[in-house]
Amino acid sequence: MIQTTKELQDLLRGTFLELNDIVPMPVLDTNQIVFAINLNNSNSFEAWTLLRNLSCQTGRWPVLTTCWVDPSKSFHKQLKDADLFNRFYFKEECRDILQAVIN
Repeated sequence: MIQTTKELQDLLRGTFLELNDIVPMPVLDTNQIVFAINLNNSNSFEAWTLLRNLSCQTGRWPVLTTCWVDPSKSFHKQLKDADLFNRFYFKEECRDILQAVIN
């Protein structure tokens, strides 16, 4: 499994993603990282397909998501503000499901 931004950049060299911003992000409560790649709406599916086709080399499966934050901020700041690994809503959903089962 790739572990550095440089490894991912090397794999993307020569593709339409080679110049896109890549930000490594820690996954909360683990020692794992993920790589966020700044995409635009017009090529997001093509990017996902390319990255899926590279999954044997990266050891990673691509996931598309949207950041609903201020686009005037840097990509890194947008990711930080989006708080993509916030478990609050997951925990609330689990609490509601458990409450429904108990009742």
